[in-house]
Amino acid sequence: MQKLRKSMGIFLWVIAIIFVLFIFFDFGANVRRSGSMLQKGIIAKVGRRYVSYNLFSSEYQDAQQRAFGQRPEIDPMDQRKLSDQVLNQIIINQILYDVRQKLGITFPKNFYPKLAMLMPPQEFLRDTVFYTNGQFDLQKYQNIMKDPRMQQFFLSYQHRLQKIIPDQILNFDLMNFVRVSGMEILREYIEDSLMVKIEYLYFSPEMDTTIKPTDEELKKYFEENIYKYNEYGALMSYAVFPVPVVEADKERAYENALNIVSQFNAGVAFDTLAYIYSESPTGKKGGDAGEINITKLPREMQKALRGVKVGGITQPIKMDEGVYVLYVESKKGNLYHLREIFIKYKPSYETYTSIKKKAEDFIKAYKEDPQGALETYGVEMKELLFNRFQQNPMGVNFGFLLKTAKDGEFLPPLLGNDGFYVFLMKKNMMEKLDFEVLKDKVRADYLLDKGIDIAYNRAMDARLKMKDKLVADGARYGSTGYFSMTTEVPDIPFRSSVYGAAFNLTPGKISQPIRDV
Repeated sequence: MQKLRKSMGIFLWVIAIIFVLFIFFDFGANVRRSGSMLQKGIIAKVGRRYVSYNLFSSEYQDAQQRAFGQRPEIDPMDQRKLSDQVLNQIIINQILYDVRQKLGITFPKNFYPKLAMLMPPQEFLRDTVFYTNGQFDLQKYQNIMKDPRMQQFFLSYQHRLQKIIPDQILNFDLMNFVRVSGMEILREYIEDSLMVKIEYLYFSPEMDTTIKPTDEELKKYFEENIYKYNEYGALMSYAVFPVPVVEADKERAYENALNIVSQFNAGVAFDTLAYIYSESPTGKKGGDAGEINITKLPREMQKALRGVKVGGITQPIKMDEGVYVLYVESKKGNLYHLREIFIKYKPSYETYTSIKKKAEDFIKAYKEDPQGALETYGVEMKELLFNRFQQNPMGVNFGFLLKTAKDGEFLPPLLGNDGFYVFLMKKNMMEKLDFEVLKDKVRADYLLDKGIDIAYNRAMDARLKMKDKLVADGARYGSTGYFSMTTEVPDIPFRSSVYGAAFNLTPGKISQPIRDV
């Protein structure tokens, strides 16, 4: 938070200076700097885009008209407040524009004229002239908007919609907290926009093989650093029973794809079919896969696309993981804009049921003869130290089972990424951590900390000898390109203390050693 406050303070200080410049312009002061941005009519920069004085002036005049109307004299303090508000809104709008572009929130050219016809402005909705039998008459409103005399108003209303609709779609909550203080969106923008680059020396931990900690020392370390181990919830053994895809499952997926082709031929739009049936992430976007050079596609897809015209689709294409149907949106040479529907090969309900039954039978057999069960069912039991705060690699949802599972008992078979898993609880630590279970990890952490202590002392000695160059024997030199608070940098732990030092360090200065793992 310290680096964030400092960065935000600088950022807001710059904004404050811009506000003062606006006030000078407002009162007609002649501000000139040879070769400066001001001389070119640029008064601010948000990210990589400039804010012109002409934009500010236009927005300010509109705001002044709305706020003060035809009032002949306006208090200077009111002018200042208004100019500050206008600038702040311009900056927020620029930031939100960048967010919208990042999220891909765009609209076709004819979107706003159509929307303006279907969504009357509030002033019309309040006017009883447009009501028939107590209901707003949309047809009457549309007829008036088609009148050439209303053209200027209609264009102005479209412009208003262009300002508000993308932000409403972006997120009403986001806009709400921007209106309260503006700080959260500015903070996020600073994290993305403020850039630094650094040089560094890395002193690796020096592991001292002569250090032999006793159990008492390890227990003390464990208790003093208990927060490091709160993530561990259980020690379990597990075996997995894969759920195979058989030929009948593949044929079922192919038949589903044929049905989709029939629906398209009957007049159902491809993007609608993709949204309903596709199991690809593109399905929620109407199957839009973007522009693709078809020579980079698998041979089966290239063959299926031969002869398909724009607006047409392929027959189902069998691939290793499932069946595809492709739609040609447009094409130019080998560059095709494609939409896709993907039907994944999935085991049948009967297959799932039989494999689950097999896992249940294994549990019964294991309780009677562990080694015999492993040999009979051809599986092996592996050990898992369950991390309660991380997504487990098996993709298993334990729900509340771990809270009540007792040591030495099996959990019921659970479906995961690779099939049904059976788990044998060896030590449940959901309520209380067990030092004996974690002893090996505690010992490794203890020795690593000792090694870091040695490296830190070496770094401290080296820092005392440095003047203005990063030089030290036995340390690895590194440098980065420009990075932000949200950029992951190779060899530097993400959002670690190194980030904090980098964004607070005076250019050209060498920091004190930073302890981080």
